[in-house]
Amino acid sequence: MRSQSEPLGNMASNASWTEGQYAVNIGTTAGIASGQSSANIGVTTGTASGANSTNIGTTNAVSSGAQSMVVGGGGNTASGDLSAVIAGNNSQATASGAITFGRRTLNNTLRSLAFGDGASGAASSANTKFQVLSNGNVNIAGTLAQNVTFTDIVKMFENIT
Repeated sequence: MRSQSEPLGNMASNASWTEGQYAVNIGTTAGIASGQSSANIGVTTGTASGANSTNIGTTNAVSSGAQSMVVGGGGNTASGDLSAVIAGNNSQATASGAITFGRRTLNNTLRSLAFGDGASGAASSANTKFQVLSNGNVNIAGTLAQNVTFTDIVKMFENIT
């Protein structure tokens, strides 16, 4: 364990080190917390290098954007400022404010939410199945099926002008 500037901490961690001011590794193996106020919590092989970045309950995670985070899953990267990968697997959030859920999904769209799935290969925006954009638009890769309780999905919006 290596700490280079105070106050820093490694608690119940193995082969981990801290460098950033107020950086911490808790219950982590091979964690590097180098951003100011960055943290790895319950992580196996994680790097939190952005200011206020965090990896929680994940493996092979990188949170390098300011105020970015990776929660759950494995092999994820949150490199955009204010970005997050949640419950992902080999996924990325690279734009500012991008949030990614899913497997092998790349969200590189500013301030958006992407859900995706890819069976193999690298993370790709082509694996996005459902995306909500900051302008209110929603992109869907498949079909939008109506619930059986509606006879016509248009009736939901008939009074909107």
